[in-house]
Amino acid sequence: DSVAKRLKLSKAMNKRLVLAAGRGASDADNPRALAYRLGREAAQDRLTLLGRLDALQPLEGWQIPKLPISGGALVKRGLSEGPAVAAALKQIEDQWIAEGFPDAARVEAIADRFLDG
Repeated sequence: DSVAKRLKLSKAMNKRLVLAAGRGASDADNPRALAYRLGREAAQDRLTLLGRLDALQPLEGWQIPKLPISGGALVKRGLSEGPAVAAALKQIEDQWIAEGFPDAARVEAIADRFLDG
């Protein structure tokens, strides 16, 4: 962040530099999860800086998906509005990512497990 300020980068470039320079122990283990969380460009930058060019291949031609369930859908299924919805949605999203972004039917099953459990 301080380097970006000294270079007088735009806010967008500053954000890109900060995201690229960040490190996670398992960043290269699941490049699609990284791209989902940071965006494709930031994930590619980070993987390149890590020297993990092999991890860029799974991102080629891959479109970042949208979580196929919403907080409103959880409320319609009986969950009370508020922090519980956000917490359930986060758990569902984490499982969806861990399973490699399965289809809507699988997300419904994941939601059933979290709402019934």
